[in-house]
Amino acid sequence: GGEDHMSITPGEEIRNNYILSLVPEQELEFIRPHFEVAQLHMGEIVEEARQPVRFLYFPIDAAISFTGRDESGHTVDVTVTGKDGCSGSCVAQGSETSASTAMIQVSGSALRLPAFVLKQNFDRLHYLREALIRYNLLLLRHAVISTSCSQFHSGEQRLARWLVAHAHRTGLEAFPFGVDFLAGQVGQNRAEVDALLKEFQKQDLVKLEHNKVILRDVAGLTKRSCPCVA
Repeated sequence: GGEDHMSITPGEEIRNNYILSLVPEQELEFIRPHFEVAQLHMGEIVEEARQPVRFLYFPIDAAISFTGRDESGHTVDVTVTGKDGCSGSCVAQGSETSASTAMIQVSGSALRLPAFVLKQNFDRLHYLREALIRYNLLLLRHAVISTSCSQFHSGEQRLARWLVAHAHRTGLEAFPFGVDFLAGQVGQNRAEVDALLKEFQKQDLVKLEHNKVILRDVAGLTKRSCPCVA
């Protein structure tokens, strides 16, 4: 479905996103009227690689995946952000276009800020801009880790890391992920992911339902993961 958004003045939601929770009140007061509360739906694309960034999305309880996509439409998850970050942060460093595709991975709400508001007011939004620049470095680090992980670690380690990362960044325990979706996101074949999920369930690490994965033991999954989970 399409994205729904409401032109209302966000209240406490602003403090539920980690980046926005650190922004001084003076800057928040300036940008608060420009925010909209957006309801985001799984599978929706909010940013296309090499296309202009129109909005920054600061998740409250949604999750946004930054993905790579080949010419045949296959995707692989590079990193994910939840209430710890945002999409579109590249505009803080003067970029007009996105480096990757941003896709909604977990439905939920986010605060949406038009990119031009930030770009036209860098002098008034000094702290927010600096926070976004630091966040870009974090995303780069996650992308490097993800790339090396896909080359050097086992399928079990990579799938466990991917699930743990989602738990950490969203605070959720249940995810609407089917086997095909997971296989595409972690860059493994369907049969391997299916077998790994069933093994995780046998070990009581997850509970599987139709197109749903419930994390029962995040600490146990962390032990199955590679060091990249840090």
